[in-house]
Amino acid sequence: EGVSQAEEAKKRPGGLKAVAGAGAAGVVAGAVLSGPVAAVALGGAAVAMTTRSDGLGDAARSVGSGTASAVVAAKDFNDKHQVTTKIANGVQSAAASASAANQKYHVTETIGAAASAGYQNVKKFESEHAVVARTSAAASAGVARLQQINQEHKVGERVGGAVAGSWSKLQGALKGRKGDT
Repeated sequence: EGVSQAEEAKKRPGGLKAVAGAGAAGVVAGAVLSGPVAAVALGGAAVAMTTRSDGLGDAARSVGSGTASAVVAAKDFNDKHQVTTKIANGVQSAAASASAANQKYHVTETIGAAASAGYQNVKKFESEHAVVARTSAAASAGVARLQQINQEHKVGERVGGAVAGSWSKLQGALKGRKGDT
C-alpha cells in the first residue's frame, strides 16, 4: 500500500518533493508549537493531507513544494557561501580564545575563590548572628500568635461564614438575572 501511495504522490503536482516538504513543515511546526510528539503528529498529518484531491490537498502540496524549494535554496546558499563552516570556525575560535584568556587570567580560579570566600563570610556571619535561628523563632512565634487570635476571636469561622453568605447572595442574584432575559 505504501508503494502505491508513493506512486500516486509522484503523479500529483509537486511530486514526492511536495510530500516530503509538507512533512518537514509539519514536523517543524509541531516541534515549535508543542514538542516532539506534536512534531511527529503534525508531520504525519501534513503528509496525509498531500494525498487529498481537494483544496486542502492542494494547499498541503503547495506548502510542501515551497518548503522543499526553500530547503534546496538554503543548501545552495550554504554551499556557495560556506555559512555553516564559517559558523563552526567562529565557535571554535571563540572557544579557543576563551580558554586562552582563562589560562592567562585564571578566570575560573578567581571566580571559584571569590565564591568560596563569599560562602565563608556568610557562614561566619550566620555563626556570629544566628540569623536563621532568629528568623525561624520569629516566624514560629508569629504563627503561634495568629493561631491564638483565631481561637479567641473565631476569625476563620467568621470569614468562612461571610464568604459562604456572599457566595449564596451572588448565586441568587445571578439566578434572578437569568429569569429576566
